[in-house]
Amino acid sequence: EQENPRAQSKLGWIYLKGLGVKPDTRKAILWYKEAAEQGYAHAQYTLGLIYRNGSGINVNHYESQKWLKLAAKQHYKNAERLLAGLPAH
Repeated sequence: EQENPRAQSKLGWIYLKGLGVKPDTRKAILWYKEAAEQGYAHAQYTLGLIYRNGSGINVNHYESQKWLKLAAKQHYKNAERLLAGLPAH
């Protein structure tokens, strides 16, 4: 049974930013992956950024590209822009 990917993505944001909880990048990634694996483009894009920037983890270009490409396939504009070498808005 699928969960609510939007809610899972929000939980990822809460853990990533430490909103009412201790910041925890690993927990954030787990929640974002739950949403991203269900095809939620925003979560795919955010995972791409986390891996690209090394936000609390080691930079991983392979994972970054994987998630950004999945988001771009859904025409998520910021992912398309990053993959094209343009700044995201």
